[in-house]
Amino acid sequence: MADNTTIVTWLMIIGICSLVQTLLTLALMGIVWQRWRKATEAFETFRRDHLGPVLVKIDHAADELEEIIRRLRHADDQVRDVVSGASHAVTELGRHVRHRAWPIFGAISAVRAVASAFAPRKPKLREEADDRNDEARFVYEGGPKYAR
Repeated sequence: MADNTTIVTWLMIIGICSLVQTLLTLALMGIVWQRWRKATEAFETFRRDHLGPVLVKIDHAADELEEIIRRLRHADDQVRDVVSGASHAVTELGRHVRHRAWPIFGAISAVRAVASAFAPRKPKLREEADDRNDEARFVYEGGPKYAR
């Protein structure tokens, strides 16, 4: 073996480069850790000073909104109960009236039928019949769009 100095020199260079690289990595990690702590502190300060009071107000508003919704649901249930009761009462009243009063309505219908049977009939005028026929023909032919 001839000369090992070249190999030793290159190993020394690689070792020094590795040591410098490790030291730079550790320094960079220290800087990143320091920046991370500052960012975390800034976020906590922002959360405590600015976001905290807003969140308290939002929580209070949400609680009030839930109370209003609860009251509205209760009122809605009461209205539904009243409407349902009224609907049931009207249905029962209608059934009762139809059951008890149908003879009266039947008698009224019978009197009207008898009256119309004995009533003198009006003769139809020829002009009215012609007008009805003309109107029917006019509608059948397509209305005013096709009128000539």
